[in-house]
Amino acid sequence: MMHGELYRGVQEFHDPSRYKELLRFISSQPKRSPNNQLLVWLQHPSTTIALGPKDWQRKHGQRVRQDAWQDPIWIFAPITAIRTIKDESTGKEERRRVIVNVKPVTIYAQDQVEGPPLPAFTATRLSGDAPTELWDGLTAFLGEKGYTVTRERPHSRGADGETDPQAKAVRIDPAHSPLHQLVTLGHEAAHVDLDHIADMASYRTHRGPWEIEAESSAFIFFAAHGIDSGASSFEYIDGWCGNDLDVILKTAGRSIDSAQRMVEAVTPSAGLEPAGIGVSL
Repeated sequence: MMHGELYRGVQEFHDPSRYKELLRFISSQPKRSPNNQLLVWLQHPSTTIALGPKDWQRKHGQRVRQDAWQDPIWIFAPITAIRTIKDESTGKEERRRVIVNVKPVTIYAQDQVEGPPLPAFTATRLSGDAPTELWDGLTAFLGEKGYTVTRERPHSRGADGETDPQAKAVRIDPAHSPLHQLVTLGHEAAHVDLDHIADMASYRTHRGPWEIEAESSAFIFFAAHGIDSGASSFEYIDGWCGNDLDVILKTAGRSIDSAQRMVEAVTPSAGLEPAGIGVSL
């Protein structure tokens, strides 16, 4: 049943506006796996936070309403076991807890529980100006990867920004508004984090899906900070993946992982709870 839900959901993503809706949803719950993100969204798209009954009680003092018990949200939970893992490069063995299978479990959304008022957070819509701390944070993030950031006209004609892997430079066109520059910097940072530009020949071959990955990662990162980045490259979606669920989930998974890395590096105090209460765009 749950795998059927996933496959039916694939059809949603040929419409760029629906894909943006999914990414807005992901930005509010960034620590769930791509499969579970999609399952929650398909079953209960109004969800801003979803937890099991025990976690609702322990974390927020909430209880599942009587009328909601029969209408849960189903997701996959990992089954783990201790296994001996051999490091092929060193030959050393160590005991680790690994995922060996998954099982279906039920969770409930914020509108299926009752109790004390939940914390409310309102996203700030920005135009023109951009938070200096995000620019500085992304610049430091790229610096850790060996790249310098400058505000100068890109060498590539017509580009708002570019990443030069040979010069280890990210150039952002200063002719645009500070917010536009920041969003462009986030897109370029995602390309670097996702290792898209290490081999420009590979980038040219995979440009369509890699642009979607970078734009998705940046979109989630900025949405988590209350900024709608626009994500115009989503117009490429129609045709980039066909009906291939694996391609969609792989791209979504890489985008989520990249956005998480950027958020944790730039704003570790953002407190990305499994539900991330209240990011609203």
